[in-house]
Amino acid sequence: MKETKYITIGTPIISNDIFRNILRPLDNFSLKPTGGLWASKFNLPYGKICPWFDYLLDARGIARSISEYRDLTKATIFTLKEDANILTINTSNQILELSKKYPSYYQSLNYIYEITERNTIFDYEALSKVYDGIYINYEEIYREIKSEVFDSWSIDTLLLFNLNCIKEYQSVKINVNFHDLYPLPYIDMKKDLSTPKLISNRSINYNEIYNYVESIFKELTKDIKVQSFSNYDEFFETIIYYANEALKIATISKEKEIKLIQESLKENNLEIAEKIIIRNIVLNYLSEYLYQEQDKIITLPKTPSSKRKMYKI
Repeated sequence: MKETKYITIGTPIISNDIFRNILRPLDNFSLKPTGGLWASKFNLPYGKICPWFDYLLDARGIARSISEYRDLTKATIFTLKEDANILTINTSNQILELSKKYPSYYQSLNYIYEITERNTIFDYEALSKVYDGIYINYEEIYREIKSEVFDSWSIDTLLLFNLNCIKEYQSVKINVNFHDLYPLPYIDMKKDLSTPKLISNRSINYNEIYNYVESIFKELTKDIKVQSFSNYDEFFETIIYYANEALKIATISKEKEIKLIQESLKENNLEIAEKIIIRNIVLNYLSEYLYQEQDKIITLPKTPSSKRKMYKI
């Protein structure tokens, strides 16, 4: 049986040093998680790269906007290991069952809209402890017109919760001119595709920074008791504040290690700002902290506010 190939757009490498753990929406009004590796199935016919690239070509305003901060001609094609534990979601009934098995407490405690069967969602962070990722059959779910939780995903999507399930990947260049009236993207498989690569573990520098962020965050929050907050928003806003403080301190104290990660990534054809590297690490620690503290957090009263709000890091 032929291996299914997937492609993620906008990065020439897949690296644990910049991978973001899955994390709840950093607001109180959306359903789409942050973090993870987002991909779609790779199509080889001329003029077709993948459903996501087709979507970008159909909405070239979006493509031009994204291309201002991400090179959409760079991508990686990868395959999954045989034992990769990917949950395929095809129906709205599956979504409802998952929301019962892995209830999203951050939705029930902080979502500003009324929660119904159409918008109820499961806890991505809890799901990531069981599965390597999920494959969303967007077309099938959308046709049912029963659930709206994946409406903003736009295409059939693979979302990986970790990189350990990837067998190997190849860097690839996509040839395309977004200004053409009818763009026909293509890949020269002899010239524009690298040899297969394996994904390395997180570097010593990454681990050094992560451990430092953890120690700083614990010191800043040592007197915090979850039960002392009057509602979820008050708690989460406080935690975000201290995450930002840890970010500021680590940015200065671990400047050398951050630069070393940046230089290593640049050697592999990925240019990325130092602030993104350290932000990703802080968010990865935040994801783990929230998961560890969830038994306490779920006892908090629901947020009374009905205003849309974002939590920025």
